[in-house]
Amino acid sequence: MRSGPWRWHLDEVFVKINGETHYLWRAVDREGEVLESFVTKRPVRRLL
Repeated sequence: MRSGPWRWHLDEVFVKINGETHYLWRAVDREGEVLESFVTKRPVRRLL
């Protein structure tokens, strides 16, 4: 069981798909577990 507050952070990674740059976003908890991820063609100015 976890102790203390539940924490997570947002990772942004640049990836090439078919020669085009895309942005991979991942919400990751403090244990390294990926909570959610998605890919966009453009940077997202505001996620939350």
